[in-house]
Amino acid sequence: MDSSETLKRSQSGDDGTLLLAPIGLGIAALGLLGLTTIGPSTPYWMLAAFMALVGGGSGFFVSPNTNAIMSSVEPHMRGEAAGILSMLNNTGQMLSIAIVFPLALSQVPMAVLVQVFIYGGGMSQFPAALAAFLHGLHLAFFVSFLLSVAAMLVAALRPSHR
Repeated sequence: MDSSETLKRSQSGDDGTLLLAPIGLGIAALGLLGLTTIGPSTPYWMLAAFMALVGGGSGFFVSPNTNAIMSSVEPHMRGEAAGILSMLNNTGQMLSIAIVFPLALSQVPMAVLVQVFIYGGGMSQFPAALAAFLHGLHLAFFVSFLLSVAAMLVAALRPSHR
């Protein structure tokens, strides 16, 4: 590789996006897999470590992914591309809530949900409901883990955007 091609690659950021995006998704996937093991007695430091992996991995993914998207768009179309990217990010966040809540709460009795969400007090007074909620939460984290692994594979197989 000659120096002009090295300069072009460093200016495009393509090496970074091709490498950091799947690495970030892999790190986030490991954090999500770790979250499938949490329970009522999980130490705070462990929960924080798993959440830091998810957040850090997402950070490693988002920036290079945004760079890849914006670099593939002609300069006069970047405003529209940024708007569409923002809309898709927000849509993904809303869909994740729409997927996680039914998975996490599907086995919790309605009377318990009313007591917890309307009147407050938490689930500690309902041990069976707490176990059902944790099972649903573990399922939601596992589904998120699988989606992250699939996204990691797609990101790893993505062609160069130059």
